[in-house]
Amino acid sequence: MKMATWEIENNKLVKRYEFASQTELCQFLLEVAMCADNFYHHPDVVIYQCSKMSISLFTHDKGQITEKDYELSKRIDAISHFSTKR
Repeated sequence: MKMATWEIENNKLVKRYEFASQTELCQFLLEVAMCADNFYHHPDVVIYQCSKMSISLFTHDKGQITEKDYELSKRIDAISHFSTKR
């Protein structure tokens, strides 16, 4: 998995990922979804070119980035570090 750092774009935290396969992407996305559900916060996800994905975080009801977004970004980073060790 290749990944960049979190950047602020259009008032959202955004990070892009590139995976070796669409299966690897889906496995990672499932882990992110379970983490987000447990955290009661949900990212916007775009999948493109079958093995690339971007994740955007912002607090929808506030219309901006909040501390909750930064916390979820840290949790997603922890998942991505775990995923790359498999």
